[in-house]
Amino acid sequence: MIDLTPLIDFGIDILVAIVLAVGGWVLAWLGRKLKLGADNEVRAYLERALASGVNYAANRAREQGQDLSTIDVRNTTVREAVSYVVAHTPDALARFNVTPDALAELVRARLPKP
Repeated sequence: MIDLTPLIDFGIDILVAIVLAVGGWVLAWLGRKLKLGADNEVRAYLERALASGVNYAANRAREQGQDLSTIDVRNTTVREAVSYVVAHTPDALARFNVTPDALAELVRARLPKP
């Protein structure tokens, strides 16, 4: 009778290597998917913070009886909204490398139209 044990052992080693390779690929793929999910959550969080910052600054201007249609008031409102967002979401801004100028543009785009 022929002893097939070495051949079976070799086949098992090959099968284990294949399973580990596929498992590694699946784990890498899953990691990429989870990071994208985390990025989407942080992006949504940052979007909510932008909306809150704009509302906060616009409401302050209105409470002070200022007209948002004037350039000086809009600039002050943008500055306050940017400060609000920076104070509340520093990690999210760093994650996406959002510069103060880019943040100011995001805020301006969300201000109510005069």
